[in-house]
Amino acid sequence: MILISCEEVRRELSNYFDDEVTPELRARIEEHVRSCPGCKAVYDGVRNVLTLVGSEDVIELPRGFSLRLFRRLQAAD
Repeated sequence: MILISCEEVRRELSNYFDDEVTPELRARIEEHVRSCPGCKAVYDGVRNVLTLVGSEDVIELPRGFSLRLFRRLQAAD
């Protein structure tokens, strides 16, 4: 099997989760993720976000979260 780089894996993850990669590329990504802790963490994070976004559950944010987030965003600009 042809190896795939971390950069390629991270670039293709969206397509992977949308099932828009060839079977060969899918296998290469899965093999890489099994052996690369950094890419496994990114893979798990993307998968978790997609699971949360696709969930019908409502997540209540802590009191004041929106204001703290807004202030951090303003400070970053």
